[in-house]
Amino acid sequence: MLCFRCGSYNSDDALKCTVCGQDLAEGQKKAPTTGQHAAMIFVPGELVAGRYKIIEQLGSGGVGAVYRARDTEVDVDIAIKGISGNLVQTEEEQKTFSKAIKAARKLQHQNIVRIYDEGHHQQPNRRFFTMKLLEGLTLRKIIRLRHDKGQAFSPEEIVPIFHQLAAALDYAHKQTWHGDLKPENIIVLPDLLKITDFALVKGLPLKPFLGIAKSRSKGFPYIAPELRVEAQSIDGRVDIYSMGVILGEMLTGIVYEGHFSRAFTAALEQLPTRLDGLIRRALAEHPDGRFAKASEMVKDVESALNAMGGTPLPPPVPTAKEGFSTLSPRPAVAAPRQPPPPPPQETNPSQSIAGRRKNIEDDDSMMELGASQILMLESQVIHRDDRSNIDDSSISNSGLEDSSSSSDESNLVRRLGNLGSTPDDTVDDPTLRGGPDDIDT
Repeated sequence: MLCFRCGSYNSDDALKCTVCGQDLAEGQKKAPTTGQHAAMIFVPGELVAGRYKIIEQLGSGGVGAVYRARDTEVDVDIAIKGISGNLVQTEEEQKTFSKAIKAARKLQHQNIVRIYDEGHHQQPNRRFFTMKLLEGLTLRKIIRLRHDKGQAFSPEEIVPIFHQLAAALDYAHKQTWHGDLKPENIIVLPDLLKITDFALVKGLPLKPFLGIAKSRSKGFPYIAPELRVEAQSIDGRVDIYSMGVILGEMLTGIVYEGHFSRAFTAALEQLPTRLDGLIRRALAEHPDGRFAKASEMVKDVESALNAMGGTPLPPPVPTAKEGFSTLSPRPAVAAPRQPPPPPPQETNPSQSIAGRRKNIEDDDSMMELGASQILMLESQVIHRDDRSNIDDSSISNSGLEDSSSSSDESNLVRRLGNLGSTPDDTVDDPTLRGGPDDIDT
């Protein structure tokens, strides 16, 4: 049993937490299990905060649940995320959550999901925030579809994705950091991608959040080591680490789980040497060993891919059962073969990195709302340094129109497969919704 007060584990029949003394029996009366409490935050038909009428639940997890709701003031469907009351029990925790979400509302970038409102319903610990209802595919879904077929991503697909991630992160890192960046929180729309859940980690008690991530989520491997040990000083390099895990997964089919296992090392050795080295740098245990900026990392990724001269990337590792007997040798590139640099050492080697798990349970993901077709981004990369601070004054705190995509961005569309015909990001086709393992909350 996980204590939502301090994140400690207790026996299933414990009445109080052995670490902090939290009354677990009382918590069980209100929420019998971790999974059940998330599902009971709001119910269809409920009018939240006198404004948002719940239509249906889209996904749930340890942190909370996401719903489709109707904003009755403007008569538009939006997404509303309810947070588990166990995570924001005290007045101080509720104020921290509200402060973090209000800060996230100030982020106005075309690659970041805009948060519209935050508040509570009936009780102070029934917190929520609202955002744009996105109809697209999570990067998790796209990775799974590609890897299930044993197909490698092409450089023309990887570069635009990471350029847009870097644009969003460089902009946000001037004010805050994400901390929970993972494929489930990256939504791919017809002409661009968007990152969800900015600042949510900063608004929740860290110990319980980490406890949930370790026990009920696939997202724990993407969390940077310094965040896992609750370091005093944390900056945007936590997201550089997450980008390294995502890139490594897209290229190899293996999720880095905090150590260079034999399987992951063997998969990296099939990549060009420069890609191997930069992935290792992004995954450095200590933040000083990583890239300073997301754009710096992506510049090196693009350069390494261009140096391949059209050589295709190796396919992802099928499964651990199939081993590596079918892996081809590392592709030849113009640059001579050099051993990849070892990951930098920690400045405090005695400090252990806690919470590594090799077996992570399936979690539910956040914003997989369905899509009319599988959409990826084309090879044309539009650099947006001069557009990172876009004018979003036309969107009020309660308004629900997203920033319109420019005509040049529409050229980035790449359609994989023939699962539909309408490329609009507001299309809702319930028959094409993703599974619950693609919705992370």
